[in-house]
Amino acid sequence: MKKWRCGRCKGSFELIVNNMSAGATTPGPASATPSASLTPRTPNKFAMFVKENYNVVKQQNKDLKHGDVMKQLSKLFAENKITTS
Repeated sequence: MKKWRCGRCKGSFELIVNNMSAGATTPGPASATPSASLTPRTPNKFAMFVKENYNVVKQQNKDLKHGDVMKQLSKLFAENKITTS
């Protein structure tokens, strides 16, 4: 292992190179595991509402930017949520 110095503070640190093969896995924190092995979360109601209605709102208002379409969708979702409750 080589000793390295920080360019900013001149403090020393060690650079550790991982020489493991591509197929090998190492034990570690949950964030280090590939996300493909985790069970996918189900989308929440707002995400489903956006997925179903984004194209409709965008087609009605072609000149709107993405952020403006999302604001309109959130208003529609809130109105829809109030009327269905």
